[in-house]
Amino acid sequence: MTKETETDAPEFSAVIEVDEIPSKGLQMQLKADATQRQALAQRFDIMAVDSLSAECRLTLLAGGPMVQMKGTILAVVQQSCVVTQAPLSQSLRVPFSLEFAPPSMVEENIELTLEDADPPDVILEGKIDVGEAVAQQLALAIDPYPRQEGVDLDQVLDALPTGRKALLDRTERKKPFAALAGLSNSTSKDDE
Repeated sequence: MTKETETDAPEFSAVIEVDEIPSKGLQMQLKADATQRQALAQRFDIMAVDSLSAECRLTLLAGGPMVQMKGTILAVVQQSCVVTQAPLSQSLRVPFSLEFAPPSMVEENIELTLEDADPPDVILEGKIDVGEAVAQQLALAIDPYPRQEGVDLDQVLDALPTGRKALLDRTERKKPFAALAGLSNSTSKDDE
């Protein structure tokens, strides 16, 4: 078992002891500093996180031991267009709601479908890292394929040198199931 080092710690951490959440709930405001934003940008593999703040409310569910965390994240991130590689700025407003439960209440190795509600996150050693939860929600909200407004992929492909465009055209024609489709068409003609 390895010891946790400084580099293992989350980039944007704000740990709360569940026992210290008042019965009326706990309101929190978080704001990432420049070092935290730079580390998060590296983690998310984007150009920059220009700003990140969150307002959260933690509430004990039925007096505990479960905790609900609701809030809104405000962030501005810089990414590059997947087509032109031009820098893009994206302003995000991300409302979220999460539940946390002790390990004994969280079933491991369960199979979920898209229709299932997310299971609660685990409360580790009686603590919740609110900052890390915010960082994870931000990561889910970032566009994985940002595209500059007005950029047409076909126009970009047409501008490629003939050799590269021809290669892309040949690759496009090699669909993984093209041979099966041809086989299916010939089989139905044979049946007639």
